[in-house]
Amino acid sequence: MKNDLHNRRFERRAQRAYAVFACLVAVLTLTVMPAMAADDPLAVVDNLSEFVFSLIRAIGLILLGFGVV
Repeated sequence: MKNDLHNRRFERRAQRAYAVFACLVAVLTLTVMPAMAADDPLAVVDNLSEFVFSLIRAIGLILLGFGVV
C-alpha cells in the first residue's frame, strides 16, 4: 500500500515535470525571432572584426593594469 502511494506520487511529479518541460520547449520554439541580414556582408564582417579586436585590446589593458598593480 505504501509503495503504491509512493509510485503514484512519483508518477504525478514526473507528469508535472514533463508538462513544464514541454511548455518551456514550446515557448522557446514559438518565440524565436528571425534575424535579418545587413545589406553589405563585408561591412558586417568588418564590424565583427573591429569588435573582436577592441575586446582583445580591452582585455590586454586590464591584464596590463593588474600586472602593474
